[in-house]
Amino acid sequence: MVKIDDIYFQTTGGGICFGGGEPTLYPEFISEFRAICGNRWKITLETSLCCSHATKRSLSEVVDYWIVDIKSIHPTIYEAYTGKPYSPMQLLSSLKMLVPKERVMVRVPLIPGYNTDKEVAADMECYTDDCCYYLLAALAGPLKVDNSNLEFIDK
Repeated sequence: MVKIDDIYFQTTGGGICFGGGEPTLYPEFISEFRAICGNRWKITLETSLCCSHATKRSLSEVVDYWIVDIKSIHPTIYEAYTGKPYSPMQLLSSLKMLVPKERVMVRVPLIPGYNTDKEVAADMECYTDDCCYYLLAALAGPLKVDNSNLEFIDK
């Protein structure tokens, strides 16, 4: 079905983004897709990164870009919203060992009832250039953060 876009993807350097739900639940499918399309298309994964290190390792070999939605760096907010007792910073640290920072974008969304604009801004300030390269804030207005090591992309 997507073969119709082959020439376009090759010309523009585009490709497919797997998201919706949790694509890391289907690492075999994503790997098989890579085997079919080869390196001609870029594969992007939009994920919460709640998967095993083995899954991250296998996907790191086939995924070109990662968009990681961490919800919050605070474990209590993260667990209240997701129901999972994970530490987002640990999840990112394990990905950092496998994927160069230039291939990772971290998204910190505003989640009404769970965090505030100020908490999102504070979460983003906690990142350093060593952790990731891009951050995306899902805020209603422009975000002003005094940290020259980061590039912010407003919604």
